[in-house]
Amino acid sequence: MKKINTSIHKNKFVTLQKLQLLLILLLPLQMYASEKRKIEASAEALVWQFGINSDNLNINRAIFGTDIIFKSSFEPVPILSMTASPENINSGDSSTISWTLSNNTDSCIKSGDWSGVITGSAVTNGTHSTLLTNITTNSIYKLQCANSFGDSQLKLVNVVMNSPPVISNFIASPSTVPINGSSILSWTLSNNADSCIKSGYWSGVFTGADVANGNYSMVVTGITNDLFYTLNCFNTFGISPSHTVQVLVNSNITIPALSNFRASPSLVPIGGSTTLSWSLTGNAISCSKSGSWSGTLTGNAISNGNHEELVTNITANSTYNLQCSNNDGQSVLLSVTVSIIQAPDCSNQPPILNGLEDLTLLSNGTGEGDLYDGTYDGMTSGSGWPGVYGELIRLTLTQNQYVAAVFHSGNNNSTAKLLFVSPSVSLGPPSSGMAIAISECPGDFNTHLNQPNCLINAGGSPNFKWSTNPNASAAIYCKLEKNKIYYLNIVHSNNSENNNYATSGCLNSYCGILATQVEVNF
Repeated sequence: MKKINTSIHKNKFVTLQKLQLLLILLLPLQMYASEKRKIEASAEALVWQFGINSDNLNINRAIFGTDIIFKSSFEPVPILSMTASPENINSGDSSTISWTLSNNTDSCIKSGDWSGVITGSAVTNGTHSTLLTNITTNSIYKLQCANSFGDSQLKLVNVVMNSPPVISNFIASPSTVPINGSSILSWTLSNNADSCIKSGYWSGVFTGADVANGNYSMVVTGITNDLFYTLNCFNTFGISPSHTVQVLVNSNITIPALSNFRASPSLVPIGGSTTLSWSLTGNAISCSKSGSWSGTLTGNAISNGNHEELVTNITANSTYNLQCSNNDGQSVLLSVTVSIIQAPDCSNQPPILNGLEDLTLLSNGTGEGDLYDGTYDGMTSGSGWPGVYGELIRLTLTQNQYVAAVFHSGNNNSTAKLLFVSPSVSLGPPSSGMAIAISECPGDFNTHLNQPNCLINAGGSPNFKWSTNPNASAAIYCKLEKNKIYYLNIVHSNNSENNNYATSGCLNSYCGILATQVEVNF
């Protein structure tokens, strides 16, 4: 019987293992086209293809020898990168566009702000460049290369002008006004201004957010003669050309004038209502509503004088615009905003006196006043918290009822005190006891922000100190968070009998309250 030479089979097995390992090492190379590549010969087929047919198998020659034939469908497409130097230039300057290639490119196509086909020595493996001259505008240069296996990724570079700011569309509307008329100056900024200087009949400097790229406007009022308004803007690359508009005065024309456009209250709960009011002169023919309301006012609603309109079911923060016109022109557009009160859960902070809030307490200083709208600005002639320092709060407050005036704390560092003094006779007699509290809930005199200084139980003339400055001491002030809704709660009782303010210090059917906000230097 012929003896089988097992060494051949053993060597074949070893060779198969090494070739398989070689294939595993080759597979991760990132030189293929995007589709899946397949190896067209198995390891065993390669062994026989390499001519392994004798007992004396030369493994090194099988793997590395010149007789190896290794067939595959790997398809390396061009790999492209691209740069511009410099990327930022002055108008008319030059920039060098460079590109680097590998994987044997046939050609490259230029697009964007250049065009044409690159071939020959400029698409060999390596880095190439070209100088572009007299570039006068912001430009985008695109490049994509190809070979027989496919296309590279599309690459692009930007070359941007180092340009001074650009002022455009600088206009005055209207450009002709009556004596003491108003006009809206508007303009558009681009190219990243650092500052803008006003000259002519206006003056000052715009900086920061007021010079970002975008559209701007400003109302100029009290124009009594022909005036010029000039604007220049700067950045590190230069100054814009001066732009000037003129506003002419014509004593023979009368343009409608809107004033005192306000919402009362300016803070409402979801679904709440507000009264919009305004004053009008100048014989308007019509008034247009826009923003969160719409339509046209005519007839008695646009006669010279004071007007108002009730807006109901307000479910989101709303802005109301109003502008009136006649044959001579149109008024300045006025706007007012009404914000929704985001009320906290007050189930654990119920109001005192079974919720008896006095809504008839606003006084003009001659006795009991008009209906009160429930807001702090309703108590202080339209001034939001804290109002104008020194402005008086004049109230009449019914016995065994309280006031809960809602307000927004604002975004400033404010420190002040509410200074209460004995009221004048016209407001009503003074009360022998009073409590003042600030809370997130109306009529709350018990929780009061869990701060001792957010409640004052005192005689008829207490001082209530508060601050939105985060560095203020809670040992001295009632500390309020910025941009938050609060209630200023006042009642004619100091709770001296500890019966939840049921015993009033007011011995009349109503008593007066006279107070003012006094700024404190912190």
